[in-house]
Amino acid sequence: MKKINVAIILGILVVLFSWGAVEVYKEKRARDEIDRLVKELNLEGKFYYDDVDYSILSGKLELTGVRWTVGGETVIERITVYRYTPSDLVVSVEGIRGEDDDFGRDMKELGIENPVLNFYIDASVYDDERELVVRRFAINMPQAFEVSVNFELSNVTSSLLRDIANFSENDREALNNISARVAKVKVKNFSLVFEDLGLRERILEEEAKRKKKSKEELVKDLVADMEKSLKKAKTDIEKDFIKSIISFVKEGGKVTFSLNPDRPLELQEVIFAFAISAQTKDVTPLVRDLRLSVRHTK
Repeated sequence: MKKINVAIILGILVVLFSWGAVEVYKEKRARDEIDRLVKELNLEGKFYYDDVDYSILSGKLELTGVRWTVGGETVIERITVYRYTPSDLVVSVEGIRGEDDDFGRDMKELGIENPVLNFYIDASVYDDERELVVRRFAINMPQAFEVSVNFELSNVTSSLLRDIANFSENDREALNNISARVAKVKVKNFSLVFEDLGLRERILEEEAKRKKKSKEELVKDLVADMEKSLKKAKTDIEKDFIKSIISFVKEGGKVTFSLNPDRPLELQEVIFAFAISAQTKDVTPLVRDLRLSVRHTK
């Protein structure tokens, strides 16, 4: 019996020791990962956090109670790093609040009691194919809005992204080198989505009060003005844009802007097409060369 008791006690001690060793390793690994992130991201100022958790199996790193001081203080409820490698980045940042935040005050005036921003990115760079794929880059404010983009670029490598991240304004030679390489980057596709999460309703209510109208009367007037513009529209893309905005004002939902060129276009070609359209007030080059489209969905 005594031998069995001793064996049980030794077993328990081994388990406790192993658990303690794992916890110590997890904490050390977590702090090493944080130091690496802060260094590689060139974060200025001071960076504090209340708690950290690290998963050995998945490599997920989670920080809570984060405070980042650069001039003023930015408070972040939670940062979760799902993947951070030379080729992949998947990160979510939740509950971002600034110390001196004019935008936040504006949101409070619209009735959003706790205005915070959330951020999410899921991206990969493939050096062999020389491609950057951003599956999702999103910023949202609960009860207000979300803006998200996804795109694919070619002629992009991890070394180019590192050079851009570490770029110094005083290094003229590096600037010329990066500019020459960026000029060769090509756009394969691009999509931007604006989604209403309650901001439309709040703005309409405030504007109706200001104009001493009911919200329904305001919407009716706005739609009537846009329908006049719709009748004057000359191109399909202009008509699609105005129709999308009319539907958005009436129903909320999402408005999506997309570029899907038949072939990858260099950034300078894209910029040139937008510049020509702005100068001539003719969107034909955008539709023809970039296959620009606009649509509304609920």
